Amino acid sequence: MSLSNKYKKLEGREHVLTRPGMYIGSVDEDSCQTWVFKENENRVVKESVKYVAGLYKIFDEILVNAIDHAVRLKSQPDCKNLVKSIKIVIDKNTGVIEVTNDGEGIEIEKHPEHGMYIPELIFGNLLTSTNYDDNEEKCIGGQNGIGAKACNIFSKFFEIETVDSNKKKVYKQRFEDNMSKVNTPLIEKYTKKPYTTIRFMPDYAKFNMKGLTDDMYSLMLKRVYDTCAVTDNDVSVFCNGKKLEFKNFESYVNLYLGDKNSHARVYEKINERWEVVASYNDFSGFEQVSFVNGIWTLRGGKHVDYIVNQITKKLIDLISKKKKDINIKPQIVKDNLIVFVKSTVVNPSFDSQSKETLTTPASKFGSKGEVSDKFIEKLYKSGIVEKICEISQVVDNNKMKKTDGKKRTIIKGVHKLDDANWAGSGKSKDCVLILTEGDSAKSMAIAGLSEVGRDRYGVFPLRGKILNVKDVTMKKISENEEISTLKKIIGLEAGKDYKSIDDLRYGRIMIMCDQDHDGSHIKGLLFNMFHTLWPSLLIRNDFISSMLTPIIKVKKGKDIISFYSMTDYENWKHANNDGKGWDIKYYKGLGTSDNQEAKEYFRQMKMVSYKWDDSTSNNVLDLAFNKKRADDRKEWLGAYDKQTILDCAQVDVSYDEFVNKELIHFSNYDIERSIPSICDGLKISQRKILYAAFKKNLYDKEIKVAQFCGYVMEHTSYHHGDASLQAAIIGMAQDFVGSNNINLFKPNGQFGTRIQGGKDSGAPRYINTVLHEITPKIFIKQDQYILNYLNDDGFDIEPEFYMPIIPMVLVNGAIGIGTGFSTNIPCYNPRDIISVLRRLLNNDETVDSHELTPWYRGFTGSIQKCGDKSDKWISRGRVSRLSATKIEVKELPVGYWTEDFKIAMEDYYEKNADFKNYESFYDEKNVHFILTFSNSGVVDELMCIETNSFTRFENEFKLVSLKLLGTTNMYLFNNLGQIKKYNSAIHIIKEFYNVRLSYYQKRKDFMIQQLLKDNSIIENKIRFIKEVVNETIIVHKMKKIDLEVMLKDKEYMLVDDTYDYLLRIPVYNLTIDKVEDLEDEYRRKCEALEKLVATEIKDMWKEELDNLDTTLSSVMEASIDKKITKGKGGRKIKTT
Repeated sequence: MSLSNKYKKLEGREHVLTRPGMYIGSVDEDSCQTWVFKENENRVVKESVKYVAGLYKIFDEILVNAIDHAVRLKSQPDCKNLVKSIKIVIDKNTGVIEVTNDGEGIEIEKHPEHGMYIPELIFGNLLTSTNYDDNEEKCIGGQNGIGAKACNIFSKFFEIETVDSNKKKVYKQRFEDNMSKVNTPLIEKYTKKPYTTIRFMPDYAKFNMKGLTDDMYSLMLKRVYDTCAVTDNDVSVFCNGKKLEFKNFESYVNLYLGDKNSHARVYEKINERWEVVASYNDFSGFEQVSFVNGIWTLRGGKHVDYIVNQITKKLIDLISKKKKDINIKPQIVKDNLIVFVKSTVVNPSFDSQSKETLTTPASKFGSKGEVSDKFIEKLYKSGIVEKICEISQVVDNNKMKKTDGKKRTIIKGVHKLDDANWAGSGKSKDCVLILTEGDSAKSMAIAGLSEVGRDRYGVFPLRGKILNVKDVTMKKISENEEISTLKKIIGLEAGKDYKSIDDLRYGRIMIMCDQDHDGSHIKGLLFNMFHTLWPSLLIRNDFISSMLTPIIKVKKGKDIISFYSMTDYENWKHANNDGKGWDIKYYKGLGTSDNQEAKEYFRQMKMVSYKWDDSTSNNVLDLAFNKKRADDRKEWLGAYDKQTILDCAQVDVSYDEFVNKELIHFSNYDIERSIPSICDGLKISQRKILYAAFKKNLYDKEIKVAQFCGYVMEHTSYHHGDASLQAAIIGMAQDFVGSNNINLFKPNGQFGTRIQGGKDSGAPRYINTVLHEITPKIFIKQDQYILNYLNDDGFDIEPEFYMPIIPMVLVNGAIGIGTGFSTNIPCYNPRDIISVLRRLLNNDETVDSHELTPWYRGFTGSIQKCGDKSDKWISRGRVSRLSATKIEVKELPVGYWTEDFKIAMEDYYEKNADFKNYESFYDEKNVHFILTFSNSGVVDELMCIETNSFTRFENEFKLVSLKLLGTTNMYLFNNLGQIKKYNSAIHIIKEFYNVRLSYYQKRKDFMIQQLLKDNSIIENKIRFIKEVVNETIIVHKMKKIDLEVMLKDKEYMLVDDTYDYLLRIPVYNLTIDKVEDLEDEYRRKCEALEKLVATEIKDMWKEELDNLDTTLSSVMEASIDKKITKGKGGRKIKTT
């Protein structure tokens, strides 16, 4: 090959013709599925077409030029002749195409550098454009100076007409033979309205075509209709002389979906640069129709990903919130979407000259297009969710089938199963599977099986509580190891309607749980599992039973009595001298029973069978376990009566009776564990902790949290895990912003900080605690004698509730979720609360009109009303502009932890090139960051006020929060043990006031009676000592029993049914000196009694509030967060 053939230099026009793929795409026919306009149907459809990409591209370039011109003129404030119409003519017969737009034309003058008229320069010379200034932000489709020239080069002829209104001239010029022949322009005077027309005849031979085909014509028509969608409403579009009636993007979508009545969709104009329509998709797989600066991006790109990712995430979040029983994958949502996106992007970049895919990253779009929550709500209601859930359900059901069991004699991989010998055989229906609560109960069952044999009975220990299958996805059920194992053991198949039990490995289920609230819950969850997944088995009255075991045994000699309910035991105790003389043993768990007792249980086999009732069973099981029926459970638990229990002698129990007489006690206890009392603001675990601290006199000597946890468990009958109790102890000692306003314990060690919201606390075995000095000022010691102490395992534990002198539930707030109920109470300033209590004590009738604002110790931001709503507040961080490019953050909203804010900054950095770096100056108490941006314009935009009255920066970084600050869900137990909703902080204070005042009366009455009793004892002691001194009573010459008879005859007072208080007086105190001391003590007691009687209970309360207020002052001052200032350096991160 000669060098001349090997190396060639082509001038620009020849290069375009020789290598068209580089400029306009392929010039060969291809086929694909794409959107086209069906003229006879007046709609856009997706179908397979034969097309030539290059031909389509040269047409599209001229169309985009007209669209760009409309945008360009509108951006010029002094332009008088804007584009008001775009007219396209496509002559299918001749193949000639014409595009005309009104508005200011091209300047008709010669270019000073190139010496030719500007229209010829633009349309007849490669690589000429008005778009080459990269410093200018351009929001148009044309970028590279190729498009219109390429059209000229691939045309038989190419004609320009343009009017320069300033010079009042019209310019006409014709190019021929692929731009090889350039005719001299004709320039004439022209005084009418300006316009620009491009008329061309594609060189169809270059595209291996004879003329314009039907498919190419329908594809071009579709682009003409696109022009209606991508231009402003004041621009009219004409096609072949017909005005198109689609005036905006929203109505344009009708071409695809039909009207709104036939196909629901959601439209949102986010801002001037973003418009979005989304709908469920009737097609197979995800579909999109998108535009960037007027260009149809056939294959989508970054702008579509940007919108679709938002829709997918937000829609899944909303589905998860409203349908907690279903788990949706993002791909399923996307596959059921069709989205239409109209966007304007600054200086867009594409994957090729054909501009089918936008490659510009979101950080360089030049604007944000964030779909609103309202848009997502509307989409949720449009019908798409039902379709998504249906598809997801089918996928999950198929997964569920994979874990099905089968009737077989041997199953592998279930190591803790002790299988019945007959299981899976022809005698399977006679087999009973014993499900025990844990391994220790299994050991007890195995011991008992020696009495009944191993042929018919199998044993399997449950690991805690079965999943509530009524409110979860099939996917979650299929992934649940416990349920999958039970399916394998019993031989259960998903979705099967069991007409008989012949296909199962076991014919019956027997439950062995502890006779406590949690045991009842485990039974209920098993019933619920069968009710939801295999209801045909639950309806069989002989399928599920449980074994009753004693909860208390009493013994005297050889006599043993077993009790299966606390009520029966209490009745027996009341009838038998309070059980005196009997040994009492409590059986809190099955593990308490020894092997001999286990055998006894199986010999006697006290069983309860559960019966189905068509009229009630469905409803009560759904009521108990369906999360959607929370309001029904509120009503159910509102009628709770602790005296309503199952009769333990009843061997047949309906599911209605089980739910309403047994399970309800667990549900109520679950609420008691989760929701505090209005009286002391404490949940059960917290009350146990405080009781143990008082009992241990934990005022001075600190104790390790792990060690103290053991003490609490030992002395309060705490029956749950130590981890949760340790967490509760740590929580009561935490003092960082957003934790406690008054911590009742001291945090001696690392108890967590606001950096991680307390999650950064040290291990319980390393940190110590002790009661805070303020605690006895709130929980007055004298009140301990008037509280109602509970009893467990035969000994007293914590009280039903404490009675502090201020409502602590408002001081430290409360968050909790229980069966049917939840609560969320903000924190308030204890001084504000004390002020309201003083006003009530002074009979101020204006208290009802007073309103308290939430308050958090150490918080330096602001808390303000949420608009005009009286029940919600917003906490706001502290943000200020330090300089042109720097923003300083010195506080975060309540509950927004420092570590989370750092993560938010990192995420923002990854998505926004204008965020240059941030510097950290925070410590464990104070928040302090300085953020640096690329230029002042970015900061200007971030600091501008948005529609919600907060800056864009605050909204972007979530520095405004409603978290924890609502008063619409304030549920508490009242002093009668009833769950009650409160409307405001004042409502809580007033009810607390009435209860607390009555307890001051109780305390006063108790103290009076105690002083009277003390005086009576002193009087009796004085009289007794005098009689001994005077030898009226000669102690040393009498037996004790004779002395007691004499003292009774002399009408001496008994104390605790004995005279020990007299008979145990030391000999050295049987003197006249002691009598004088006692007489002095008696006078002091009388004075104290007289003073107490004269003291009003309100004055008692006022004095204690004053003492607390004084202590608060010193405590608050000691804990004021010290502000830090920027030091010599900080931590610079992410510098670019």
